[in-house]
This record gives sequence, C-alpha cells and structure tokens, in this order.
Amino acid sequence: FLLMGDTDLHLNLLFGRASLNLLEQRQLSGKLGPGLAADLFSDAERCFSWVIENGESSFYADALRGLTRTKARQGDFVDAWDAALHWYQVAHDEFVLSDHLLIGEVGLGRVIAQRQHGAAEMPAPHLAIESLEAAVQIDSKNYVGRINLADFHTWQQRPEMAAKVLKAAIVVAP
Repeated sequence: FLLMGDTDLHLNLLFGRASLNLLEQRQLSGKLGPGLAADLFSDAERCFSWVIENGESSFYADALRGLTRTKARQGDFVDAWDAALHWYQVAHDEFVLSDHLLIGEVGLGRVIAQRQHGAAEMPAPHLAIESLEAAVQIDSKNYVGRINLADFHTWQQRPEMAAKVLKAAIVVAP
C-alpha cells in the first residue's frame, strides 16, 4: 500500500503509524497471530521507508521515528539503532520524553546485541546515555529511564555508574 505524490508522504506516514499501533494493541491484548504480525511489520516498515527514501520533508523525522520503533519492536536493534542515529541527527532538539526513552531503549537493545550476539561495535553509544539522562531530567520520577540508564552502564561494564544511577532511583522513588 504505497501511494505516489506529494500529499502521499503524509498518508504513508499515517498508514505506517496505524499499522504499528494496531500491532502493539493486538500484542497487548494477546490477539496477535504470527501472520498478522508479519503483515503489520511489513506494512509499517515499507511505509516509513518509502517516506524516508522520497526525500526530506516535514515528515522525514516522523518516518525515522516510526522506522526506529518498527525495527525495535521486531527485535532488530542493530537496524533500529542505525535509524535512531539518523533520527537523532535531524530531530533531537525537538525530542520529548517518549523520544528520549525510545532512543534509550533502542540503545540498550543495541549494546546487548553487541555483547550477547557479537554484533559490530555500537556507534555513538553516548547518544543513548544522553537521551536517558535527558528523560530523567524531563521527569525525575521516571523509573524506566533510570533503570534503562543503569542497565546501559552495566552492559558497558561501568558498574560504579550503574550503582550511582540505581541509588538515585531509590532516593527518588523508594
């Protein structure tokens, strides 16, 4: 389902979002079969990729965010991190809490893929740390951001930093 033309960038972006949102809703409700999951992942990835490939537009950053989410939900954190790096470059000044958390989640998945599955060295790991730290600054009681930050430091073999983050998390939300 790929449309051609200027306004079709927006329609493809919306269809990609709808596909990914439906996938997540069905997954949460336990009503997601493997065939539907494959179709929804494929639709989302095709739509987001089409928007990205058809030039920089006002939808470019949203499509990169969508592709990052899609790849992360597929468990492909190497490709998700690549998309996240491009997204970060074009839109990080406009990130909100959920964007920082997504970058952190994908970065954590990427570093785990590197350590457990022998993936190549992770480029720009500091961006995951910066995003998780920004998430904590935006919402100091955000426990998910703190836990992911501590996990990231642990996987990067910095146990002192991980312990410091966890201690701060306990103080904020005992």
